Amino acid sequence: MPGIAMLDGLTPRQREIVSLIEQGRSNKEIASLLDIGVGTVKQHVAALFRRLNVTSRAQAVAALRGLAASEAPGQRQTGSSTLAQTQQNQEVSALGAECRVISIAAIILEPAEGLAQSLGTRRLVDRLESLVRFGRQAADSLGGQCYERAGQGIELRFGLIRARRDDAERAIRAARFVLERLMADDDAEPHPRGGIATGVSVVMAQGSQAARPLACTELAQAWRLAYHAPAGRLLACEATQRLTSDILGFEAFTAVGGLGRTAQVRGELPLHAPAMLPSPRQALLEDIQAMRKQSACILIEAAGGLGRTTLAAALAERIESMAGLTLYIPAGRRGLGPDTTGLALALEIKLGLGFAEEARQREARLEAFLSGMEVSEPSIRQILRGLISPTSSPSGLEELASALIGLSRSRPLTLLIDDIEEASPALIDLLAKVAEEADPPTLDIICFGKDLPEALRARLPSPQRMRMPPLLDEDMIALIASLDGDSHLDEGLVRAVVRQAQGRPGDGVELVMALLGRIKARGDAAIPQGLPMPIRLYASLIAEMDQDADLREALRLAALLGRFFAPGLLARFWPRGQKALDEALARAIDAKLLVHEGSGASIRYAFARPLLREAAVLSWLTADRSRLRARIERTRVRVGAVPLALVGEARRNHGTSAPVKEAD
Repeated sequence: MPGIAMLDGLTPRQREIVSLIEQGRSNKEIASLLDIGVGTVKQHVAALFRRLNVTSRAQAVAALRGLAASEAPGQRQTGSSTLAQTQQNQEVSALGAECRVISIAAIILEPAEGLAQSLGTRRLVDRLESLVRFGRQAADSLGGQCYERAGQGIELRFGLIRARRDDAERAIRAARFVLERLMADDDAEPHPRGGIATGVSVVMAQGSQAARPLACTELAQAWRLAYHAPAGRLLACEATQRLTSDILGFEAFTAVGGLGRTAQVRGELPLHAPAMLPSPRQALLEDIQAMRKQSACILIEAAGGLGRTTLAAALAERIESMAGLTLYIPAGRRGLGPDTTGLALALEIKLGLGFAEEARQREARLEAFLSGMEVSEPSIRQILRGLISPTSSPSGLEELASALIGLSRSRPLTLLIDDIEEASPALIDLLAKVAEEADPPTLDIICFGKDLPEALRARLPSPQRMRMPPLLDEDMIALIASLDGDSHLDEGLVRAVVRQAQGRPGDGVELVMALLGRIKARGDAAIPQGLPMPIRLYASLIAEMDQDADLREALRLAALLGRFFAPGLLARFWPRGQKALDEALARAIDAKLLVHEGSGASIRYAFARPLLREAAVLSWLTADRSRLRARIERTRVRVGAVPLALVGEARRNHGTSAPVKEAD
């Protein structure tokens, strides 16, 4: 946020408002985003105008930009002492250099289940009051915000909803300090936590770009923070989406299922290989297998998405069924350690390691893996052990290449590189060195992406190219069916997930996985009827409606009429004729957006899922509300349903001799 450092004395709330003003947000939008009243926003804006000595938003933005311009030279004069910090700030993650990070670290402190019965109400109230005092003190001293949760504890927030990288790192450090203080005082008397269960929620998102899973350095730091919190849980979601803990929340991590949870947090999709891939992909697998015999490097051209990941999973399964070894390296992701090649993350995925495993468990998994591979060279074991150890220093390029070549001597090794266009320079150097020194029959490289980076293209020996067919809706439905073997999820939910999952790796499937995990833990009753979905899913449904004007209008009007409606009632408000209405309803039935019951005069329609009706209502709210509402009222008056306009006229004429006309 330009110029914020020059505005001394601003509270975190005022900084958030300044950032939103710079984005051109109105007072109503700011109030909605920050969940405060419009009047409160106006007061903050007026205070900011007085501080800047301006009278309009345009002047305020210009003043802030001027502050930013005057601040920049001073920052450049700091010299070499801040060079390392500057380079760190310029480091970008999978979100890309054009994205701005949004980061809020929130510590939610609330009574553990059954605490009131064990302590008694009076002692619980005393401890909660002590906790509130501690929270306010921490917020004041560390630049955070403290919210009371209606007698249920507090929520501490550090950071800004529109933050620079430095702000995100400061937020993480502040939250870590508070957690360390809480854990250090756990046995003191009186202590502020006192049986209070601690959880951590970290919100990350990107600005102005299409939504996709997140993988950035701050999220990795936040994960460490969550791991150190007692019974911690981490939520990774969009900043525009409320923290839907019932769906995306999960408890402290164990080794079981660690791969899936690791993949969710890092923006990865775990390698799910469906029992049966569609026929085009089966043929593609055969072609890849044949081409591997001819070339040591293959590029499979495909846009990012679920189809590419499932193909990599199926290919890995096929290779390993033929006594081969595969390592899946997501080039666009980075692990927690110092390794920048992605090899450490690939090894963690291979071994099924979660973040919560201790060093002994990690080494035991690695030893079992190497013993099964019959790898006995101490140097290879030491290099791989250093990759999965969070405290070891990074290995050199020569050492990593020798470890991969050593693995290939015991069993033919295939490196599956996903998102190859985002490969780091270290990974490019590693692949080039391995391709140069390894024997082609024992080690090959298969890359997935739109194209090879130019730096890598010149260093690989004549890569072969293949094109992957696009993932169809039927493919996606088949994949979800393979995940949901017991058919817990109905067709409407599956179709909704399919709409949002196209072209974004992991979108939708992560939600399905979380839902299935919740169902497994709590039973079928865990499926809510009014399922709160991400806002991007609403946007996807609205975009689909907007492609058909008649269908959009019919669904909007139907959503306003209630849960069930008769076609005759809808026809009263329909402005385009009965034939167009019948065709729109037929298309809605075919697309499984609406369902009907009964026949003839008793037929009734309803939305297939509450989500669809909510999307239609949201579409109506984002349209020209006044124009649509006026048309509905005129139609009501015209058909004689409710003469609202004439009722208003009657009130104006009350007490006069003017007669009140009745509606025709």
